[in-house]
Amino acid sequence: MKKLGSGSLWKYIFWQVDVPYFHRGEDSTHLDLGSGSKPRNPFFAKRVVALDLELNSVDQPSNAKYLTLVNHNLSEPLPFSDNSIDSVSAFDVLEHIIRVENVGKIVTYPFINLMDEIYRVLKADGLFISLTPSFPSPQAFEHPTHTNFISKGTLSYFCGEGSEGLRAYGFKGKYQLIHEHWQVGAGPFEDPKNLVLYRLSNSSSREKILGLTRILWRFFKLIRRGSFSRSHRLCVLQKVSF
Repeated sequence: MKKLGSGSLWKYIFWQVDVPYFHRGEDSTHLDLGSGSKPRNPFFAKRVVALDLELNSVDQPSNAKYLTLVNHNLSEPLPFSDNSIDSVSAFDVLEHIIRVENVGKIVTYPFINLMDEIYRVLKADGLFISLTPSFPSPQAFEHPTHTNFISKGTLSYFCGEGSEGLRAYGFKGKYQLIHEHWQVGAGPFEDPKNLVLYRLSNSSSREKILGLTRILWRFFKLIRRGSFSRSHRLCVLQKVSF
């Protein structure tokens, strides 16, 4: 796969323009963990599976044909078969997954287990994209439900040789780090409608103007709040088959 995030500043901000569009088949499936009422579809899969603790009224992503709702607790194994999902996303989710849990005399590692489950359900070369409030930003600690503090390099432990050190804790997979950078807040990924800039070469002038306007408006609101600072870490991992 082509190295992402290289080249011009424009491509660095909108790194998706370099992503191969391998999600074009009618059976392509994207899984959005902790989706809430607005599931994301960052790689334009035909089918989106929205997974959360309780889902009732959910907006279908504008760039997907089909939407499936799954009520599920992320502390349990994902209810999907091996190698069945093209891509997975977790936007403002990983910081809520505890690292160590003691149940009687049994010690488990929910964060590691979830990363292993994501690896299991991904197809070969599938992508996992996460966006988390990260250290040293205060947003990593502010919310009472943030129990897992992500920092630069945290997800690298699941990649390459670093994954070998997690074997004793139940991690059986291996990822490759494709892209990682800081973002101001949740950035353009907060609303799928902002993703029209994914396909700049194929977009109409109207779509380009609307997409850029939405992003500029978000930055304007951040400046007004005085919070134009790096707070979230965007990370893209690719499943390595071995």
